[in-house]
Amino acid sequence: MVQFECCDVEASPQNSGVARGLAMEIHDFTDRPNHDIKNPLRKLAASPKPVPAHKGRLLLELALHLENCPGPRVVGHLMLEDLWLQAGGRGNASVRVSVDWQDYGPLDNGLPLMHYRVWLKRPNEVLSQETRTGDVDEAARAVVKALIDS
Repeated sequence: MVQFECCDVEASPQNSGVARGLAMEIHDFTDRPNHDIKNPLRKLAASPKPVPAHKGRLLLELALHLENCPGPRVVGHLMLEDLWLQAGGRGNASVRVSVDWQDYGPLDNGLPLMHYRVWLKRPNEVLSQETRTGDVDEAARAVVKALIDS
């Protein structure tokens, strides 16, 4: 068992990065020249509109958290304020993370109380699996598990 700040993950031949104790790397090839997923997330977090800015801050917090988790190298991009992740060489499973809120739900400093929605979509499966949580640790565990198990 390899222990990281965000979660404990079993090492196996399918997750050799975990077996070597490597932290997850998220590369965004649309961000040139750095290929750093945090750059578009910072831009979203700097939005003058409060709701998109808050979404950006939460997704940025998750991305920073994932850097302390075990996992493969991942290709990621920000599309329509959702974070999309796919592990290279792991088939075509993908993870989509969005920030959502309950309709007519409670407010926190004038903003809806937001939570993470993590969807795992595996190839050849009609339905996706979904996790909802307000906790960044739990969201990170769901992402890591989805990318390693896929």
